[in-house]
Amino acid sequence: MPKSARRAAEGVTRQTWAVYRAGKSGAAMQLRLREYHRTRPRDVFGSGTLWIEFKDDDEETSLKERFGVTNALARSFLRGEHVLPEDERRLGERAQELLANGARPVVVTQYNRLAYSSLDSSLRVTADHNLMYMALPWTSSDTGEATALGPMLGMEPRVVIEMKWYGELPHWASDLHEYLKRESVGERPSKFMIAVGLLLGETDGQAR
Repeated sequence: MPKSARRAAEGVTRQTWAVYRAGKSGAAMQLRLREYHRTRPRDVFGSGTLWIEFKDDDEETSLKERFGVTNALARSFLRGEHVLPEDERRLGERAQELLANGARPVVVTQYNRLAYSSLDSSLRVTADHNLMYMALPWTSSDTGEATALGPMLGMEPRVVIEMKWYGELPHWASDLHEYLKRESVGERPSKFMIAVGLLLGETDGQAR
């Protein structure tokens, strides 16, 4: 791992390790902040609107809540100064507990996405390419300015295709699903697990 990446890994909190270990066991509470850009940015927290996502995975279910907030409110939330509206699953409350215990943003994943969604929302297909994982030298100070990205940790050599659906698949989607199962190289970890694994030095810097 490059020296710059090692320095980034040295600054990771114990809470990051705890979330990563929980993710490896199949049960993890994840806090994500999502931005959308037309071109690949060199910093984060620079757009007008961010999406805060809480994602809770276990062996049987996956729950997610999502809130669109301003840049300033997102920073305030990460510092523990702002409480988001409560959700039925209490994911927001659990995310705030993570922050209180020392969790903070440590990695950034950038990618280009092509997406298809059926009219009734019963089927969604996404294809992510040009995936890049970078360290984030996070600071809690509120200057109001965008935060520059840290060193690159790794790149994804393949296109990542994901299908989500309920009900019966149309013929073309069923064929696509069978093709993907046949051609895939095996079970793939989430972007979160790959990114944090790269940051913690548990891979060789090449996402697989």
